[in-house]
Amino acid sequence: MLKGNYVVYSMFGFPPQRNALLVDTGSDLLWLQCKPCITCFNQSELLYDPSESLSYKEIDCNSSKCYHEQNFIDNCEATIYGTSKRSCRFEYFYNDKSYSRGKMIIETMAFLIDGNPMENPEDNITMGCANDNKGIHSGDYSGILGLGRGRYSLISQLKVNSFSFCLPGPNFMTASTLDLFYTGLNKNTTIIAPLLLNQRNPSLYYVGFKGISLNDEMVPIPSSYWDIIPNSSKGVIMDSGSFLTSIPIKAYKIFRKRFLEFTTNNMILADPPIDIFDTCFSTSPLEYRVPEVKFHFTNTSSLTLTTLQVFEFFPYQDPITKEEELVACLSFVPDHNENTIIGSKLLQGTRQTFDLLAGTMFLDMEGFRSLSKDDFRVLTIVEMGMRNHEIVPSKLVHRIASLRHGGTSKVLDNLHLHKLLHHDSSKYDGFRLTDLGYDYLAIKALVNRGVFVSVGNKIGEGKESEIFEVAREDGTVLAMKLHRLGRTSFRAVANQRDYLGHRTSYNWLYLSRLAATKEFAFMKALEEHGFPVPNAVDYNRHCVIMSLVQGYPL
Repeated sequence: MLKGNYVVYSMFGFPPQRNALLVDTGSDLLWLQCKPCITCFNQSELLYDPSESLSYKEIDCNSSKCYHEQNFIDNCEATIYGTSKRSCRFEYFYNDKSYSRGKMIIETMAFLIDGNPMENPEDNITMGCANDNKGIHSGDYSGILGLGRGRYSLISQLKVNSFSFCLPGPNFMTASTLDLFYTGLNKNTTIIAPLLLNQRNPSLYYVGFKGISLNDEMVPIPSSYWDIIPNSSKGVIMDSGSFLTSIPIKAYKIFRKRFLEFTTNNMILADPPIDIFDTCFSTSPLEYRVPEVKFHFTNTSSLTLTTLQVFEFFPYQDPITKEEELVACLSFVPDHNENTIIGSKLLQGTRQTFDLLAGTMFLDMEGFRSLSKDDFRVLTIVEMGMRNHEIVPSKLVHRIASLRHGGTSKVLDNLHLHKLLHHDSSKYDGFRLTDLGYDYLAIKALVNRGVFVSVGNKIGEGKESEIFEVAREDGTVLAMKLHRLGRTSFRAVANQRDYLGHRTSYNWLYLSRLAATKEFAFMKALEEHGFPVPNAVDYNRHCVIMSLVQGYPL
């Protein structure tokens, strides 16, 4: 079964009742399952009980909050006195044939922040109280958090001009956040796409899209499949509530044909593990060459997809040999609808921001990074391998890591996605650590030793180092210096230093490590002899932790 649900936890009512909501930019209604149920799907949280909430209010059918122009609100006739005892009701249908029915209500809502309800809950939130739900729903959530542009969306009700969220991948160990009124864009790593309006579906987030390329060659799909056309739902939609990316069936056939032409040594399974897929490979994608897939937006920005985004992985047991292997299925699916839906899987590992005033969507490729134990295991293996290899062979990493079900391939691709490893196939297929990957290993070691608990802002940068603030558990702020030898300085500088001894070969990460070791030793010696230098706290690899000395303008 596919699982790609992203949820936020919220409290509803007074006294508050906790519920998990699916984050869905393709919907503009907030609803959750309510007692008493006619038909409800199983959920991990307790069902919301209106009878236990003092802040619960039903909306009358003739109230201005019962907006009958909305296609999912039931019609009702007013009585002769202009009032009605009939409740405002909704009936919401989804593309996968799921539906939810129930009453429209007013309730108090508070998001959970670090497990605790926000101090100032939102009163008078209009939402659905659903007691009749059928279709493909998961116990991971209790309802839907509609973030579309419609009247009943939480975005519209709170008058939010921008919002942002990150989508962690399957190897990520920590949670992300949903940030309303978000402004913290990283312009150096951001992909930009214009938000477009389709009059037929005005609440959805359509984006300007040019097409798909394979190895930088555009797939010959007519632009009419991507463009917005009057009186049509055609176009490309960003939908966090959908997991896979779906493409109109005729366009999909063109894409699939070209993809297979670019793929070497492909072995297509006759029986994919799940019916929804039609293109699966019985070996890890890193063991053969598949084309590089890019999604191109209309303002020249392009999103390069990784193996983890292009494929969905499943464990598979060969019926004859009984050996376990990994099946990789192309994570794009054909659809009979007119539009293309970009789902959450394609955006895993990115921060997605919607600026509604500017009419722009941003994708920050470095907006969210979190590593698992397997990630750190593979990083450490590559670090060890670099003692004897300039580029560590992929086969060596696989053999030492020994992760089940092809897990090493997924981890390598995740680390490459976040620029912690550099991939090189010029002589043979292999990887090497980047500065960022080395940073992660050093920081993890120091955090595990209890030297600090958080990393703050960059406060300085030189030719061969970067300085950051870090904080201890008691709030004490220290300075973290990351040596960057070879980044901007001339390589001839190495000849003027005694780091190398009689070595004739070296890498710049090793030089940075030697520089940090020497700096820490000299600082300790100077401090012991009474010289006014920062207190040397600890070091690891190329990273030195010292007391922070505040500077003041003269």
